[in-house]
Amino acid sequence: MPSRLNHPQSPKDLYPTLGYIVVAMVILAASVLLPMRTITVPANDFMLIAWNQGQRLLHHGAVDLTYPYPLWTQILMLPFALGSPEFGAQMWFVCSLLLLAASIVILIDLLNWPIRLSLLVIVTLFVGAFGPVFTTLWIGQLNSVSVLSLALLTRALKSRSWMTAGAALGLGLIKPQLTILASAAIFALAVWERQWKLFAAFGSVLTLFVGLSIPFAVTPRQIFGGGAVEHLAKYLAHTSTLWGLGFMIVPDSLWLPALVSCLLTGWLAYTWIDSVRAGRWSEQTPYLIGVTTIVNLLILPYSWFYNQAVLILPICCAVDQLRRLDASARIVWLVVIVLVVYFLPTAVDEALTRVYHSEAYQVIPVMCLLPVVVILQWQAARKFAPVR
Repeated sequence: MPSRLNHPQSPKDLYPTLGYIVVAMVILAASVLLPMRTITVPANDFMLIAWNQGQRLLHHGAVDLTYPYPLWTQILMLPFALGSPEFGAQMWFVCSLLLLAASIVILIDLLNWPIRLSLLVIVTLFVGAFGPVFTTLWIGQLNSVSVLSLALLTRALKSRSWMTAGAALGLGLIKPQLTILASAAIFALAVWERQWKLFAAFGSVLTLFVGLSIPFAVTPRQIFGGGAVEHLAKYLAHTSTLWGLGFMIVPDSLWLPALVSCLLTGWLAYTWIDSVRAGRWSEQTPYLIGVTTIVNLLILPYSWFYNQAVLILPICCAVDQLRRLDASARIVWLVVIVLVVYFLPTAVDEALTRVYHSEAYQVIPVMCLLPVVVILQWQAARKFAPVR
């Protein structure tokens, strides 16, 4: 079924969509501010990502060589650094709310769920209650951009809009580590399908970002993240990834996370190849992008708990598969999803993270989510497989 948002719309037709986005923004804001009993968010990570280096850029024309993000990320965030850090943090909070709210509306449309107020409220409440989303909004992280990038990418691929898909991948370059595996998979798919328009759109965005960065770069390396390697070496053993967990299990050894990462990457490549050869990749796009996002978080050497906000996509895809199951199976799987997504992270935090003072254990819920998504897809596909 074609996406309802893909049809040409008059300004009047856009009013309901804009209204839904505003409603979702209000609910997301309330989910963060009400539990914290405040009307503002702290500057926290916003200062580290945008304000500190933004001030340095404004006054000295360059950022610190240890800044780990691509230089274009800082330049694009510069408008939020023009005022005080407190004011900038609130403006970025509002922008993040907008990006996440738009992502929710896109996902609802992508999965062909009925776009009505009651469903929007329910979905937004569940998204706002997801720990990584709350943390992303509270501390001022950039993951809302990555969530929107993946939502746009998935919808574009499902409708075979290759130019939009390329632009969506380009948007993901603002925080590239969260979409690196998805980008690799889509590049390979575009070559297979001979869809060079995707490369043209992605290349245009990349060229724009690099062009913005060159005048302010002290070294060429800084354009793509001058301090990334040093940042990785400093925090590798503490991050919420297989690498961090591997260091907790086998200290000072890289073989275990490297082996598991290779196996997961091989399995993911097989999944994509099998789907492409069978001609099912378009209909399975939400699932393929979803599992790619999960594996990306697992094997990425550097990632923290809040980056798991991008799991909104595979979680919604898993919930969507419930519609294809019997009532009893639907209830069981819904309980499993709720336990893995909402209760397991809290249990891990209480039992492991706080006890051992390491965020590495927060990768455990991601590890558990992967088989849930895969088995649900397999069970739903088997139930509706044609009889031979």
